[in-house]
Amino acid sequence: MFAEEVATEGSGSRLIVGVLGPLVVSLDGHAVPVRSPRLRTFLAVLALSAGGPVLYDRLATVVWGDDQPKDARRALQLYVTRLRQLLKAELIRTVPGGYVLATRPELVDAVRFGRLLDAAARAADTKVERMTLVEALALWRGEPFDGVRSAWLESVEAPHLSALRLAALERRIELDLTARRTGGLIAEIEDLTARYPLREQYWGYLMTALAYAGRRADALGTYQRLYRLLAEELGIEPGRPLRELHRRILDGEAASDAPAEIQVPGPPAPRQLPATVNHFVGRGGALARLDACLPTAGDAAPVAVTITGAAGTGKTALAVHWAHRVTGRFPDGQLYVNLRGSAAAGPPLLPADAIRHCLNPLGIAPHHLPADLDARAGLYRTLVAGKRILLVLDDARDSHQIRPLLPGAGGCMVVVTSRDELAGLVAYDGAQPLELDVLTAQEAVWLLTVRLGPERVAAEPEAVREIVEHCGRRPPALNAVAARAVRHPALPLAALAGQV
Repeated sequence: MFAEEVATEGSGSRLIVGVLGPLVVSLDGHAVPVRSPRLRTFLAVLALSAGGPVLYDRLATVVWGDDQPKDARRALQLYVTRLRQLLKAELIRTVPGGYVLATRPELVDAVRFGRLLDAAARAADTKVERMTLVEALALWRGEPFDGVRSAWLESVEAPHLSALRLAALERRIELDLTARRTGGLIAEIEDLTARYPLREQYWGYLMTALAYAGRRADALGTYQRLYRLLAEELGIEPGRPLRELHRRILDGEAASDAPAEIQVPGPPAPRQLPATVNHFVGRGGALARLDACLPTAGDAAPVAVTITGAAGTGKTALAVHWAHRVTGRFPDGQLYVNLRGSAAAGPPLLPADAIRHCLNPLGIAPHHLPADLDARAGLYRTLVAGKRILLVLDDARDSHQIRPLLPGAGGCMVVVTSRDELAGLVAYDGAQPLELDVLTAQEAVWLLTVRLGPERVAAEPEAVREIVEHCGRRPPALNAVAARAVRHPALPLAALAGQV
């Protein structure tokens, strides 16, 4: 159990929840067994948003998946009652549209892990960065959500957290290699090569660590093992960075060179997603639909999903928010292109220019770009073949603008947003359609609750209903009103309702 001595806001209790391994729960220093499988799932999803609200739809999706009871909300209320009896009543708060686990975010290991990774990324000193990464990785006790049964947690949250853990581990290893801190490192990297035998980056780490430890023959033997493995499994030879590292070790350069000069970081996977919105609410059904479309290992063709709807329905916010949640499923990168299909956004992006926006982050220099659209599309499909890449194409004008950007093989996924129905993409290219409407009345109220706080919203329910109605339940309009209300905390919501 990770340690954190911080009192829960609003109560004298200290509730600690661990999900980075088997579920563990501690209340005021005493272990609390949670034996019911669905109650464990219910608590786990509340813990991931510790201190923040979780909507009924999201809870129902995580707890039951597609097999939801007829009265899911009533069933959730029963779980809340049981959880309050198991813990303390004040720790599970009811708010409009859902529930809040009233514990500090730092007391949930998965949330603390994410915050430590953010702190490590901001660290100016590599020693501080390494110490922070070590602290973050120490929170892990096994596979995330071990013993918690939920298809959604297993397919979305667990891969995402595992990918973050692996990225943190890779960075910590790179820092250790840079400092030539090889004690215990070789065995750790050997375990990684055994678990991920086709990731050349880890073999490069191992060769470097062996060379630093004075084990030149073992480093060269490691390269030969990889050479045979790639030849037998894929019919290819190691990439150029690894071949160059092999040459340097063979020539005896590794022992005297600066660490940074002989490490073999591969080209970074693109991470181009825009920042997700801070106050995303609702859309449980749409998120579940997108989750269901995630590619599987046996897919021969890429997966494409179209998110269509009128202006202001929140298509981009949904696509980006969901994309951030599933980055772990696409370790080879996430690409984002604004196609500017709406007239108000300027001239639409030509397909050749859109492909350029994809090829540049994949390592193709501008002066190496083919001039012809078909040649560019062919090069693009070649580069993404065999990779797991997520491509978000925002604000498409029509199907013709999208078609050249579709990968040619399975493993990749394309999510397109558009005001157009993109009927051609659905009919001829097998895209899965998802039509987005405005928020439900409950979701609209929930958005204002998240932005303004439950007390302010509950104090003026009639004004809130007027704001929701006047904004047409459109997220951008509601966020604009909420922003004005935040800037003027003393202004009654009724006054704002009259200005909408």
